Amino acid sequence: MAIPGETKQTGEWAGSNNAAEPDVESSANVAFTSSAPEELIPHEGTLLPPAGLVKRVGAFAIDAIILGIIGVVIGFIFGGPLSSLGPYARLIGAAIALAYYSYYNSRLGNGQTPGKKVLNLVVVNKNGQTISLPRAFLRSVFLVIIFLFSGWNLPILSQVTWLEILKAIIVYGLGGAVAYLLLFNRPARQGVHDLVAGTYVVFKRGTLIEVYPATPRNHKLTAVIIAVFLSVVMWGAVQALSARLIPATSTQKFQPLLQVLARDQRFIAVEISEEYWQAVGRQQEILLTVTLILRNDPGDAARMRIAQDVAQLAATHLATGEYDSTAVQMASGYDLGFANSSTTWTYYPPKDWSLKTTQFLFMKMEFEQ
Repeated sequence: MAIPGETKQTGEWAGSNNAAEPDVESSANVAFTSSAPEELIPHEGTLLPPAGLVKRVGAFAIDAIILGIIGVVIGFIFGGPLSSLGPYARLIGAAIALAYYSYYNSRLGNGQTPGKKVLNLVVVNKNGQTISLPRAFLRSVFLVIIFLFSGWNLPILSQVTWLEILKAIIVYGLGGAVAYLLLFNRPARQGVHDLVAGTYVVFKRGTLIEVYPATPRNHKLTAVIIAVFLSVVMWGAVQALSARLIPATSTQKFQPLLQVLARDQRFIAVEISEEYWQAVGRQQEILLTVTLILRNDPGDAARMRIAQDVAQLAATHLATGEYDSTAVQMASGYDLGFANSSTTWTYYPPKDWSLKTTQFLFMKMEFEQ
């Protein structure tokens, strides 16, 4: 509402952080002042305009760096306990990220994460007000869950069909829909997380508008189509690749060895893979890899003994002589999602390890991330 003698233009956001969200649209919660004559700015609104894609990406990058630094500090202090959790440490990382985005994007944090504050962005509802903590939490879930599942090396995700499908929907479907809307939903710049929470990311120094644009129905429909398409295609591609690399008969014959190794308390997770490769002009080769995620790094000597033990078990439960190459791979470290540190050791035993000899001359390769 304009006051006689007062003018409105671009300026700093002066909304109250503690005001309750109204049920109807109101423009009285955000006030702007300027010394410019009112008649020079006809039809001026009172709402901050939606922010552009570049600024939003920039703010996200700044927040990612900040979270990464937090993760490194946490890893430095609690690296041992986090390593003992293996891939499950990502759940702790997801909780930290949810707390970070939920707090700062709510009215408790003035609607601004540190990244948004640097670039003068604010998360608001359709009335231009900052949002409640529960709504900010809901909004954050639809973003954090994508990064939780993306690249999550959790064995069960590749062993249970419905979890594989769920991962494809979250990473490729939801991720693709968010990317499409942020790229092409130009009037509103609302991603899936914004649509679910009823929010806008606005620019504090932009030209004021009267009402926020709604996301067109055709963009919503296209986002759904993209989500379904990418989910089906990417899940199908993963299944096709897995069928090529690991035939169904292989997974069945691995079960006795998997059951034995799964009972070993030194390992958080165990995975056995059988890959078929054929170079041009050469015969097809079969590669066997036993991957172990260690609860803690026991040291060089102990790892060598573990590799020897696993080699003996593999020779007992599998016809290892049928493979052209075999390896025992071990990994130890932590993964919070936004920060990780791990070391991988790969031991290559003699080619004919099916002889079950007690002495193995392992070659070792180490990789640090």
